[in-house]
Amino acid sequence: MTPGYDSQLSEFQLLRALLAHQGEPCGHAELAAALGLMPEEYNKHRTEVMVSRLRDRVHRQSGMTLPIHAERSVGYRLLPFVTRFCSQNEVS
Repeated sequence: MTPGYDSQLSEFQLLRALLAHQGEPCGHAELAAALGLMPEEYNKHRTEVMVSRLRDRVHRQSGMTLPIHAERSVGYRLLPFVTRFCSQNEVS
């Protein structure tokens, strides 16, 4: 497994956990479990780095700002957001 693949997989696992709690705080213990870690192995700084990289990746690829907010002493929250999908008629 390449190092880039590991970080992308971790970012995906983090995003999936946040999406499962969309609009609600996702605690550090839940994030640790989503990343396959025991709570004592969880590193808050590592998660900060992953959130930063995930925000950057989404912005580079889509121009969108990913609404992930830190919840002090709790974890992170993904604020609800709306995406608009065009129907085939709108694209033509």
